[in-house]
Amino acid sequence: MAKKINKIKGKSKADSKIESSLNLDFSNMKVVDLRALAKKNRITGISKMKKADIISVLYKINSEGKNKKGKKSSNKTKNIKKVLDKKGKDEGGLYKSIILLKTKIKDPKWYNNKNDIQFLIDKIEKLFLKEKQIKNKDHLKTENEKAKLSLKSKEKIEFENILFKYRKIKRNHFKDLEAQKKLNGEHKKEIIEEIKKLIGSDKSINVIYKKFKSLQEKWHKTGPALRIDNNNLWETYKHHVERFYDFLHINRELRDIDYKHNYEEKIKIIEQAEKLAKISDIHKASRELNNLHRLWKSELGPVFPKERESLWKRFQAASKLIHNKRQDFQKNITQNYSLNLDAKNNILNQLKSLTKPIPSTHKDWQKKIKTFNDLREEFKKIGPVIKDQSKSSWNNFRKIGRDFNYNKNQFYKDQKKTLRENINNYSKLINEISSILEKKDWKDYIQRVKNMQLEYKDLGFIPKNQAKKLNKEFYDKMNLYFKRLKSGYEKLNAKEENIYNNKFNKIKELNKIKVDKKTLVESIKKEWDIILSIGKLDENNENKILNYFLKESIKIIKDSNIEKENLDETNFIIELYCLETNIDNLKIKIEKYKKTLDTLNNQINQLENNIEFFSQSSTDSPMLKEVTKKLKLLSEKSKVLNERIKKLKSLEKKLLKPKNENTKNKMVKSEK
Repeated sequence: MAKKINKIKGKSKADSKIESSLNLDFSNMKVVDLRALAKKNRITGISKMKKADIISVLYKINSEGKNKKGKKSSNKTKNIKKVLDKKGKDEGGLYKSIILLKTKIKDPKWYNNKNDIQFLIDKIEKLFLKEKQIKNKDHLKTENEKAKLSLKSKEKIEFENILFKYRKIKRNHFKDLEAQKKLNGEHKKEIIEEIKKLIGSDKSINVIYKKFKSLQEKWHKTGPALRIDNNNLWETYKHHVERFYDFLHINRELRDIDYKHNYEEKIKIIEQAEKLAKISDIHKASRELNNLHRLWKSELGPVFPKERESLWKRFQAASKLIHNKRQDFQKNITQNYSLNLDAKNNILNQLKSLTKPIPSTHKDWQKKIKTFNDLREEFKKIGPVIKDQSKSSWNNFRKIGRDFNYNKNQFYKDQKKTLRENINNYSKLINEISSILEKKDWKDYIQRVKNMQLEYKDLGFIPKNQAKKLNKEFYDKMNLYFKRLKSGYEKLNAKEENIYNNKFNKIKELNKIKVDKKTLVESIKKEWDIILSIGKLDENNENKILNYFLKESIKIIKDSNIEKENLDETNFIIELYCLETNIDNLKIKIEKYKKTLDTLNNQINQLENNIEFFSQSSTDSPMLKEVTKKLKLLSEKSKVLNERIKKLKSLEKKLLKPKNENTKNKMVKSEK
């Protein structure tokens, strides 16, 4: 039994004041107001209590106050926390449930929570029944006690009032829903009548068709009618739509376009349904199939009459497969759930094994990532499992995913550090070969250079773009080193560097010399002789000086206002004179001219072949004239090149003659 709750009571006026305060509707009051009311009525110990418990205490004190009216009460107060025993706690649960029920019924979206509301109603009724059974167990001595027991408690009265209001709200809701459906039925009848009016109309076929399409859209937007009328309205609408399309024989092309569109869309729907029959997740397949049926029925019009039956049969066949699979699934639902769980556990084990051992290379990680993504998608496609196991299965799946991603991210973080180290190692080797090339004793490092090549190949992975750039830089310097070894290159000493600088500075001053047309060639030749007299360098640097001199001499010849037709020939004369002292460059020049001559001869042959296609009657053709002109120009260039090659070859023989004579003399001496 619950302990009695003591309140501080004063005189009869104070008692009436407390009683009037406690006759309020507590469920609509805020927690702050409830606590203020309790304090005002000298009730203590409610500071840490919840709203439902405070209301429960106020109702209990109110009922006790009414029962004990006129009797003397104690002036001592007790802590309210000790008020509720087991029975009191049950009453607290009852009050909480009633308040929660009242809140949910007042919610404008009560229909969405109707299952929760019904659950609360059942729960409260069970609590009242349990309370009644407990009271009936006690032996009642007098009829007066029986009469008191038969009286309804305040909680029971309030619950019945809430229940009455809820039933009224439900009745009104379904009454409004019925009225709306009835109104929808009237709208649909009006749409059918409008479609009937379009059949046989004298207006333009385009106007009629647009009006029909707007009516179709209006039909689809209108909600469902009463169940008794809904199917009949749909059949009537479908019948008149088909009549309308038959009426469109006036403009068959427009009808056929719509038929074709509907046919193509229905084929797509059938193909989707056939694909759904193959997927393992029967729940997903069923949901998607319902959507496809809605599209077929509501949003697409008729097709060609000869195709209607075959299309519908094909769609029905695909639908039947899914329905059969669903029925089989429902028969063996426990077994199917168990099989799905086994399949998911199998995939989870495969996912776990991906990082055992953890991959150590980028290539291995990419393979594992691809496998992980494939398995993850496969896991998602598996159907539902037993409800108790579903949460743990998904938790394991997410945990394995987090662990996999952590290991992957950790690897690529370390990979970035390794990449930076590898790039630094590549750069060190490049800097080392660069410094060797700058040294005077570079020849002494041949073994180190060979070792560097081996070290370079053994360095770790770096990104392709950076590898390409670094490889080019490294191997260019390596090739330069071995080219120097092969050609007998020597780094310029102080004397040679002085000769090189003097020659270079002399060429820079060429533009300062004053020449006229008559003395131009002789003046430039004289300058070249002066440059040669400065001193001799190695072959590589001599070639640099020669090319620089020829480049500057061309500028001088251009600036001398010499005739254009003589410009090229003058440059060749200077070039020929300069090559007299450099047989290697002379040979290179001969080969260059030979290649140019071959190209010209090919062009000349091509043009001569083209001329053969022109008839005698086309001698005045502008195209023939242009081809003839071009042929003549190329022939002149070819002639000039031939002459230059002859001159260059003649010079080559002249330069080689002393060498050949020296060789013969040496051979004669050796024979003697």
